[in-house]
Amino acid sequence: MASAWIAVPLSLMAGNTIKPVDYLNYARRDLIEDDDRALVNALGNIKRAIDCQLDVLLEIYGLLRGSMKQHWLFPKKIEIIQKIGVVSPNILKTINTERVKLEHFHKKPVKNEVITAADIAELFIELYKNKISRIELLINYDDDFAFWMDTEQNVIRIFDNTKLLLQCGDIEMFKETIDEKKLKPIQEIPISDLDSWTEACARYIRI
Repeated sequence: MASAWIAVPLSLMAGNTIKPVDYLNYARRDLIEDDDRALVNALGNIKRAIDCQLDVLLEIYGLLRGSMKQHWLFPKKIEIIQKIGVVSPNILKTINTERVKLEHFHKKPVKNEVITAADIAELFIELYKNKISRIELLINYDDDFAFWMDTEQNVIRIFDNTKLLLQCGDIEMFKETIDEKKLKPIQEIPISDLDSWTEACARYIRI
């Protein structure tokens, strides 16, 4: 057995939430109409679609609650996602620039530019549309590590000696096993150490 993992559902992908693709569909419907009101609505929904997808990615890496608490803005979210190495979304900044022109300078959107923005958003969302859960525990027996993202305690714990973890059927059993065998993590990373947290995510988690 090469690896085992335990995943938990993403709150942002629950049944009662508006998802990135929903916002994008709203924008596509707005674009059917050819007037300024429709373009303004479309651009707003495109930006919401991208923001929502960024939040989904942040939740996957255990960073959503922190980002909300600290009121991360669009540029900060892009910066963190780039550090993790999930995507290189510099082109998404163009869409944010158009939104800024609209909201702060009241510049009318140009239809072709809004259509292009919708296409970019769709490509971005398509990459991760099937991601509905977050890995809480990953045990890699071949490379001899266990990665535990404990979002209750806001800490990532890395263990070795995975040969001692073969009977871990769920997260509670995993906790019982490390307690029983007195296994200590070789590394603990608090969420306050954001650079180390993102580095660990980039190293151990692939989506």
